[in-house]
Amino acid sequence: MRLTDPSGLIICLVTALLGVGVLMVYSSDWASSMGVKGDGSAALIRHMIGLLIGVGIAVGIVWLGYWRLEPVIIAYILLGLAAVGLILVLIPGIGSVHGGARRWIRFGSLVGFQPSEFAKLSMILFLASWASKNRDRMHELVRGFLIPLAAVVGLTGLTVLEPDFGTATFMAILGMMVLAVAGARWVYMAITLVVTAPVLCVLVYLEPYRMKRLLAFMDPWGDSSGAGYHLIQSWIALGSGGVIGKGL
Repeated sequence: MRLTDPSGLIICLVTALLGVGVLMVYSSDWASSMGVKGDGSAALIRHMIGLLIGVGIAVGIVWLGYWRLEPVIIAYILLGLAAVGLILVLIPGIGSVHGGARRWIRFGSLVGFQPSEFAKLSMILFLASWASKNRDRMHELVRGFLIPLAAVVGLTGLTVLEPDFGTATFMAILGMMVLAVAGARWVYMAITLVVTAPVLCVLVYLEPYRMKRLLAFMDPWGDSSGAGYHLIQSWIALGSGGVIGKGL
């Protein structure tokens, strides 16, 4: 493997990012882990477990050959598994409630995963596979837009029920971006945006915490431990750390 090879360069960049991530997790969470659990490495251990699982899956996919995921039947299977995961997490006793949302399926105190994260990957693979098979028909309304859009709407709708509005919004934007690159007509996407905009506004209005988060920038100190917490912490970080920051 040479650094001049695209694959070698990508591996080196990903390894560097993972290493920096490990350092940052340990540096930023050490104090809070000590205060809550009396163990400064608790967050690091959880992060490393997830990292090892992710690297193992990545190596497995490379070994098997990522092109084997291209057939539509595999994309359908992954899409179905993602939908099942998003349904299971909504069931009490299976989904773990944290922060008022049921987003995690946990196996013990250290291992767990968010079905919405798997749903993101499954959605991308399905849309890419569908677009590859129907590359000459992506300009059509039904086959090139409505059918793949149904997959996006289904997964994002289940994610909203958790509720995880932020992840659902990201998934919707990601799905539309894939369809745009695949050749779907812009007029269809523009109409979809016009139709869904009022729905998004209603979803934000019906949940007070979403409205608070949206307007937190106007007076973050009015809810310093809630909607304005992250904004205030970013000010503190910039104020105390300056240009080069503190810690590792």
